[in-house]
Amino acid sequence: MRSGAEIEADLRAFVKRWEAYAGSEKAEAQTFLNELFAAYGTDRLAAGALFEDFKSSAGFMDLHWPGQLIVEMKKPGVALAKADDQRIRYWQESSDAKEGIPAARFVVLCNFHEFEIWEPGRFPKEPRLRLTLRELPDRAEAFMFLVAGDVDPVFTEQRRELTAEAAEHVAKLYTSLADRGAAPVTDIQRFTMQVVWCMFAEDLGLLDGLPLSHAVEVVLKDPELNSTRSSTTCSGC
Repeated sequence: MRSGAEIEADLRAFVKRWEAYAGSEKAEAQTFLNELFAAYGTDRLAAGALFEDFKSSAGFMDLHWPGQLIVEMKKPGVALAKADDQRIRYWQESSDAKEGIPAARFVVLCNFHEFEIWEPGRFPKEPRLRLTLRELPDRAEAFMFLVAGDVDPVFTEQRRELTAEAAEHVAKLYTSLADRGAAPVTDIQRFTMQVVWCMFAEDLGLLDGLPLSHAVEVVLKDPELNSTRSSTTCSGC
């Protein structure tokens, strides 16, 4: 798996190649998508993502990665909202019960300069993220589903540096753990420093899959894990 820094560098080059594109959808959509997959270290064809995959009940999908992804491309300047009917129809028809293939987890709408990322099985009413081509390198983690393998995207914006606000949160974390006697002070200090290191490491692309960000999201969503009713030690951290 490529590092975050490698992915970001390739995405910046990708943006430079495509930011001025004003041609048709059919002329360059496949090249555009092949290069986007390649930036994440994935061979699109080897991964099983198909161009112009035909479903008799839905028509031709610009790209279909069974069970994982559908991409509907439009030419530059076309409003992505015009693809809403296709987005819904393609997703509904992308499953195959006889073959044991579930509907695609993600649907991406793109006009070369803008993206919408949908996760219709969980959030059918709103896209998970809207972004421009120029924003792509700074939001690279949102397209981690392009990595072959079980890698989840992160749709919350990642901070590029440890800001004063982040430092304040880390200080509150330390104080809260110490006040609750969650672990010996030396363990709390070690744990807090590891959190800070992970924040920097994720931003620098040294940790694959953004493990700290995913762990925080899981804790925030789970009332039991997010409770202060019980104390745990960090001796194994």
